[in-house]
Amino acid sequence: MNGKKNAILACLALLLPLVIISCVSDSQPAAAPSPATNAPKMRGVWVAAISSNYPREKTSDARKLKADVDFIVDQCQRFGFNAIFFQARPSCDALYASDIFPWSQWLCGAEGAAPQDGFDPLAYFCQAAHQKNIALHAWINPYRIKAKKGQSLDELLSVRPQMAELKKFIHPSSDGNFYLDPGQPKVRELVVRGAKEILEKYPVDGLHLDDYFYPQTGIDDSDSYKKYGAGMDLDDFRRQSATLLIKELFRLTHSARPGALFGVSPFGIWGNKSSANPYGSATSGTQSYFAHCADSVTWIQRGIVDYIVPQIYWNIGLKAADYAELASWWNQTVEGSGVVLYIGMADYKAAAAIKSGNEKSPWLGTGELKAQLELNKTLKNVSGEVHFNFDSLMEPDIRSFYEKLANNAFAEYN
Repeated sequence: MNGKKNAILACLALLLPLVIISCVSDSQPAAAPSPATNAPKMRGVWVAAISSNYPREKTSDARKLKADVDFIVDQCQRFGFNAIFFQARPSCDALYASDIFPWSQWLCGAEGAAPQDGFDPLAYFCQAAHQKNIALHAWINPYRIKAKKGQSLDELLSVRPQMAELKKFIHPSSDGNFYLDPGQPKVRELVVRGAKEILEKYPVDGLHLDDYFYPQTGIDDSDSYKKYGAGMDLDDFRRQSATLLIKELFRLTHSARPGALFGVSPFGIWGNKSSANPYGSATSGTQSYFAHCADSVTWIQRGIVDYIVPQIYWNIGLKAADYAELASWWNQTVEGSGVVLYIGMADYKAAAAIKSGNEKSPWLGTGELKAQLELNKTLKNVSGEVHFNFDSLMEPDIRSFYEKLANNAFAEYN
């Protein structure tokens, strides 16, 4: 990291507007502080299609798909959870009846294969969750198209005819997948159109993105940069592109479904103070500001998200990325912004440690999770947690832990 970038990073955190902000701004005024400030306490869980949280097994059998939804919702109620983040669109595909994207391979086992009897998982998730007073947020991955080994772009587009005109804006990444180019206005239009379809067709309580912005392994977006970069540094252009999408989705959410919330779950480290950035956290891990070109601090400061859920997937006391340091840093970052802070918690690490019996792991048992929850209660701007992921909650020790907490530590949230 060179000195110039350090200076840019430091200034961006404190002074608005600067290069990126001025490029993102338009004739409309900046968004006012979000009304989500008065949102209830959150106890949420991510239900990931790509991790087989839902469905438990790929099938077109509507009865089994419905039973899996019922099981998830019932367990969430048992744990005292009040929000589900359902991965409705993992890879430019859909776990709902879409006119834009094909049925997901994660549902029935093959792209384009629909459930039997007209069953719509997202519609039923909304119905089942709302019957038990649980919010349902539609979680989408905006740019990724997950490919099977050796699968060509033409093969992927064969079941995505609506995306054919964007072929030249879809690039391979060294992780084996393809990504839509975030720097292209037509790409953002597609993402927004897909989000509008969800918001208008389904009674979701929110629209949610995770940390898939620019892939860390990189894509060749040189053409977009030449056309739209306007002399900016490449990373600045990429951050501008990501921020433009965030702004558009925020506005869409509130216009298409008043009362619904829009939020993002970025990687837990925005920037490191150890990289000569005085406004970063006292950490030394991957920085989302650079690695993913995701400037979540700007999104908070401009009020273009209702809530933020940083994925703080490390244990308390870890030198490179201390949970306590990061939770405190995010607590301070949202101060006075009107943006609600929830913490993304790594229950999957506890589940893995318990399964392996790794006695050297700080995640063995539920002690780390308990300590993190207790720490969160001491931070005034932390309004709850979202847990990754549902399957991790099914590990017997973790399951018992949350069942006991449902009437104790979480009682204050009810």
